[in-house]
Amino acid sequence: MEEHQSLYRVSSSLVPFYSWRPPARPPDDSQLIFYPRPELYFDRLLSPELLDGTLLTSMTTKWFRQLQLDPLEILPLDYPRASATAWRVFWTASIPHKARTILWRFYHKKLSCRSRLHHIIPSKFPNPDCQLCGGVENDEHFFWSCPVKRPIWSTLASRFLTQPDALQYEHISQPAPRNIKVLPSLHFDSFTFVACAIIGIWRVHWKHVFDDTDFWPDEAAAVATAHLRRINREHSYKKK
Repeated sequence: MEEHQSLYRVSSSLVPFYSWRPPARPPDDSQLIFYPRPELYFDRLLSPELLDGTLLTSMTTKWFRQLQLDPLEILPLDYPRASATAWRVFWTASIPHKARTILWRFYHKKLSCRSRLHHIIPSKFPNPDCQLCGGVENDEHFFWSCPVKRPIWSTLASRFLTQPDALQYEHISQPAPRNIKVLPSLHFDSFTFVACAIIGIWRVHWKHVFDDTDFWPDEAAAVATAHLRRINREHSYKKK
């Protein structure tokens, strides 16, 4: 009997958390039935929408990513502001994977250029100077304005563009460049042209840094040309 009384006391202490159905006669262990009773604020878990009215069916990964984005007006002025169409071209283009990674870092000002490395690790990079020409090596200098690398763009533009002299830095510093066109006989677009030129410069630059070899502009142009010709063959084969 003492065991039954102590059991009653325990069950009474659980009433705020559980619904208890009292038995019709003195209870034994098999007749105590407890039913979970959730707190009132748990009712929201069963609602088809969030507190702000967003439907649960709208909670996709895309919705969550957009929720984390900062408004454009508070982002730095140099943050890439390309259109959705331009970014779609960036992600769907048939370019080498490494080129896409390099371009993403380039657009977001994350390149490992000497000026940035000097700012981050001045003890290892005591100056921001280009190892090829002695100028300050920022993002633009790394890929475009270095006088040692400029011939690469001239060579490639004369091979693949309808108007070689029209190529400017703004065409390579944003996704999906406008106002430049490749030759009509080619089966790739101007963005692919820029991406392959970028990877050619990148590869030969770091070969010069790590392997202590001479920087040959013709070698960078040859790397880019090999990528472009391979892509052109693949696209022309798909169209047959």
